[in-house]
Amino acid sequence: MSEMKPRLLLVEDDAQLRAMLEELFRGEGYE
Repeated sequence: MSEMKPRLLLVEDDAQLRAMLEELFRGEGYE
């Protein structure tokens, strides 16, 4: 189960990064 923990963390981090990037791109005017 220790392998699932880091995986979930990575997925959560990726999701947050993606959301932040999307917001940044939208703010900059990129589509």
